[in-house]
Amino acid sequence: MSEEKKNLTEEERKELKEGLKKQIDEMSDEELDKVAGGFEMWTPGVFFDMRYKFTEEEVNKLSTLGFKLEPNQVYKIDEVIKIFHIDLIGAHTTKEIEERVELFLKNNFGLSGCKIDSSVK
Repeated sequence: MSEEKKNLTEEERKELKEGLKKQIDEMSDEELDKVAGGFEMWTPGVFFDMRYKFTEEEVNKLSTLGFKLEPNQVYKIDEVIKIFHIDLIGAHTTKEIEERVELFLKNNFGLSGCKIDSSVK
């Protein structure tokens, strides 16, 4: 923060914030995307609604590596992330999280057919 902004009074800070809020409210979606870098942030509600279902073949392959999973059982995506200790650093969108999980399972266990099933409840 600049020295100039550090020395603002509470009233000046309030006015500055209100002015910035007004500018943001007047921006178009395209302008906001440019300012925000085009990021689509995932929300916990969407994230925790995602489910994953392992096939019998996938479970057999993983059980030889010490993982105890049940075939065709529906796992919440946060459970899958914990089971396999998947690093989500840098994954900001739901799509990035899905891709991170799929790539992790493919690269580490050769499960190329893995897909996240968000339709399963």
